[in-house]
Amino acid sequence: MFVLFSCSLVAALPSLSKIYSVWHCADDSCLWANPPSSDQTWLINRGDGNPTVNVVIFAFIDPLQLLQGKIPAGFAAQASYFKSHNLYVIFSIGGADWASHWDQALTQDAAGLARNAANIAKQYGVGIEIDYEQDSSGSMGLLTTFVQTYRSIIPFDGSDSPAPQSILTVDLGAGTGYLSAISQTTGNWLSAGLVNWANAMVAGDPNGDETQYWQQHLNGASWANIAPINPKYLVGSLYASSGANDCASYAAPLPNSVSWAKQNNVRGLSFWAVGCPAGPNQCANNCPGIQQGSKAFLG
Repeated sequence: MFVLFSCSLVAALPSLSKIYSVWHCADDSCLWANPPSSDQTWLINRGDGNPTVNVVIFAFIDPLQLLQGKIPAGFAAQASYFKSHNLYVIFSIGGADWASHWDQALTQDAAGLARNAANIAKQYGVGIEIDYEQDSSGSMGLLTTFVQTYRSIIPFDGSDSPAPQSILTVDLGAGTGYLSAISQTTGNWLSAGLVNWANAMVAGDPNGDETQYWQQHLNGASWANIAPINPKYLVGSLYASSGANDCASYAAPLPNSVSWAKQNNVRGLSFWAVGCPAGPNQCANNCPGIQQGSKAFLG
């Protein structure tokens, strides 16, 4: 007698020992009123059957909306799309436009904000990113309350393929001279095992050499009491829009950035931003340069 067993095979999530990620702004300047209408297949297939990226970061959640338990309407369906292709998804809170809303939400209820973030992470199976773009130390204590509360609900997972909802990351300035307070505080969070990694955001020139700024994080800054970051916790960021060469072709500065990242054993590279933001940051879609960079960095 033969007994047939039926089972469903679920593909394993990719390793995050190396990170190659993008911030995604949808079609409406990061408001995400609807899922993006642009073609997303270039992110899940770089031409050889492998995905271009292993992490997609949705930008942004308004902190005051999160305090009410709300996320942008377009997030859920698009998160399901990328997760169905075994990519990690992270919901980013804040951004430059919502900088003042971070302070308002933290002042009202930092712990409640963290609980809502953790609940959303568990509900959608996603990570959370702190994008706090205020260069002031005034709210660092409340931000630490946010981080500690999140970790009291969802423990840290430092494995190469962590549970998605266990991922908590933070954005820093391109170098230590901007957003210095959060760079200093992030060092404490990393030492305490509270956040998974930190993103050094883009500077100003879409075709400039960002590695000079990333190096500042590896060196630390004694003048601001900023400790050096262990390379395995640092992700450097490059432009994918604003006329950057990176989208159109594998041209400078991307090859230099890949080489620097490998030589310094940093965690990864990320790109701002895909989708079609309005204004000067025009569409960065179907980017063969970033796809080639994926092959050069991830293999």
